[in-house]
Amino acid sequence: MTVLATRDLVYAVDEAVLVDGIDLDAAAGELLGIVGPNGAGKSTLIGLLAGELAPTSGDVLIKGRSVFEYRPRDLALLRSVLPQQTVLQFAFRVHDVVRMGRYPHRESTVAQDLAAVAEAMERVEVSHLADRLYPTLSGGEQTRASIARVLAQDGPAILLDEPTASLDIRHQEMVMGVLSDLRDAGVGVIAVLHDLNLAATCSSPSAPARRPRRCCGQTSSRRSMGIRLPWSSIHSSTVR
Repeated sequence: MTVLATRDLVYAVDEAVLVDGIDLDAAAGELLGIVGPNGAGKSTLIGLLAGELAPTSGDVLIKGRSVFEYRPRDLALLRSVLPQQTVLQFAFRVHDVVRMGRYPHRESTVAQDLAAVAEAMERVEVSHLADRLYPTLSGGEQTRASIARVLAQDGPAILLDEPTASLDIRHQEMVMGVLSDLRDAGVGVIAVLHDLNLAATCSSPSAPARRPRRCCGQTSSRRSMGIRLPWSSIHSSTVR
């Protein structure tokens, strides 16, 4: 089942076309990696998929409906987003930052919210940081706390922009393992990644790989490529 799709997606700023004619289908139970050099349009694509940027033309669909037709709270129930940087103006505790992910779940009980927060924090090993102020954390700790917020939001689609960029090797592998577990649980995961060797740890040798698809467009001479990480191995193809 397709949880998120784009149709002829274009995003331009003045004369620069940052995303050009993208058709993408992300299925439940699939991990789609977006890779490419700096300036290729990866973060722009994540912003478009999240509904945070309005495309010049084309559309982004979640469950067959344009993201721009949803109310913000309803959209937040369907997709969660990890931006490349999370900047907080106030000194919230880590526990409070993670609990922000539960805001769309108005009908859940306090006990359900607290359980979801505790589980998310445990999965990315930030439980011991619960009472720390977010701005006092290291860059890697802040990233893991932000990933915990995304996990606590508990939607059918997750968008992550460089979730492993500031992490040490052990935590990179841990986060990729969490993404793999989400995929196995039927969540549609789309992540901007830079380390293909690390991404390979998400695959299982027991099932066939799928054909790669184009995910990003082309900016000037820069090229980008998309890789699908379903079950077995990673295949990639440069967009030409």
